[in-house]
Amino acid sequence: FLDKPWAVFRTRRRDGTERRRSPRISRTEKVRIEYLSESMHLVASEEAQTENVSRTGLRLTVKTAPAEFDIVRVTSADRGFSALAAERNRFVAKDGNERLCIQFLDNEWPL
Repeated sequence: FLDKPWAVFRTRRRDGTERRRSPRISRTEKVRIEYLSESMHLVASEEAQTENVSRTGLRLTVKTAPAEFDIVRVTSADRGFSALAAERNRFVAKDGNERLCIQFLDNEWPL
């Protein structure tokens, strides 16, 4: 990474096994996302849906993620869950919807 920080690094090993410590589970749940600045001021917020979940992170389908933010707060009223998270990946899928991949910083998702 230090030699080529712009390079794409694969998440699967050559043998096809997953390198994640916590495996992802396909699950759709509604969550509230708050996009925060470095000083923890609210930049924007929206309702989103999980696409897959693990103890340590989520992939979300979002509508209006701002171009720039530093951290997100994820809240699930159904699960009584709230956590701060960092963006790890962001892309527009083939269906035209934006995906946001996040990793929790201070809590674990209840599986």
